[in-house]
Amino acid sequence: MPIDPTIKKIKIHPAIGFARLSVSQDYYIFGDPPEKYKSNDQMKRQAVQFRLFAYGDNNKGLYELTPEKLNEMGLKAVWTIKLGNQKIGRLNSDASYNILASGDTSGGDLDLVGKCGDFQQGQAIRLGHMTAKGLFIPPIAGIFKRRADTPVPSSGMYNGDIADNSSDGMVGARLVSTSGAPPSVPISPAWLATGPQDFAPVWNDVGDKNLLLYLEQVLNTPNTQPTNPVNKTAQEIDRSVLHSGTAVFNPGIEISGAFMSPNDFYPKEETGDPDEIRLRPKNGVMGVEPGGVTSRLCSPWQGDFLACTCYWWPNQRPDMVFKDDGTGAEATWLRKIADQSGPNPPGGKLDTIQQFVDYVDELGIVMKNPAAPNKAAETERSNDIGGIA
Repeated sequence: MPIDPTIKKIKIHPAIGFARLSVSQDYYIFGDPPEKYKSNDQMKRQAVQFRLFAYGDNNKGLYELTPEKLNEMGLKAVWTIKLGNQKIGRLNSDASYNILASGDTSGGDLDLVGKCGDFQQGQAIRLGHMTAKGLFIPPIAGIFKRRADTPVPSSGMYNGDIADNSSDGMVGARLVSTSGAPPSVPISPAWLATGPQDFAPVWNDVGDKNLLLYLEQVLNTPNTQPTNPVNKTAQEIDRSVLHSGTAVFNPGIEISGAFMSPNDFYPKEETGDPDEIRLRPKNGVMGVEPGGVTSRLCSPWQGDFLACTCYWWPNQRPDMVFKDDGTGAEATWLRKIADQSGPNPPGGKLDTIQQFVDYVDELGIVMKNPAAPNKAAETERSNDIGGIA
């Protein structure tokens, strides 16, 4: 069957996706909570499944364009992606240090690999993997030095000699036909940001500290609830991502929210939806370019997690937790010895950037225990930090 003539536009959801790094070989997909967030005592990576939704006149949601639905129409989606990490380029005032990678899935699954100027360890930096079905899998977290003997400082939030493989950029798609000419329906691209882990995946920040609420204020959205079930599903997909993000803080965790303006987003005249929050690729003075919305984040990002051991609010990186799924004693989340308690455990805490690079993924996952709903209930933590306790 040919493509449905009532389709006037296709949009990719989530409009903004957050992938998250770790050193684990395993991953889970955002929106599909795993039974366990850790594997072999390490936090799993968080992948993002991008999806295509068809819209008719007046932005009316029609249905999801699943691979099966596209196949019925004699079509398939080719995913395109352009990622960048501009942090080292910004710190050195030299764009040759921007880490860039792009491609599409016309030949199958795609590995995204970039380079960082003349960094000895930066000539093949993996930024992720895009499958032919629109699943983005972030890379295993790493740091990359200008020289092999470049020291990792014990503290600090910015280092122009040490890169990481966080990134952000555009995710697009085009339809190709298995017989005849492909349809010329416009497809609205999404944006992807790959950054630090979320160790409290069921907790969200509140008020102007929550990224969704913050961006709603920036864009002055009316915050209406769609009645069309397809529009409602698409909005829920988009907002669930932004609800998990942190706002305002400078520099930030997922994106540098404090530096963003309405010019970075598609206007409602183009989206057809005044509540849609969708970053637009750079076009003249409007929009953003790959690596742009993460360019002011810490480099390496582990420095941010270390610098903010000050009862900083974001849930992604807790301060104090209650052990044993919320039923145990209060303890510092960063402790090296799992069974110790209190804010200053005798065995000490992670306290250098190198220790965060090596061991942050071994820390506990903070969930909610219905029996103690206001407590940060630490789970999946029984091990001492490897080799340094």
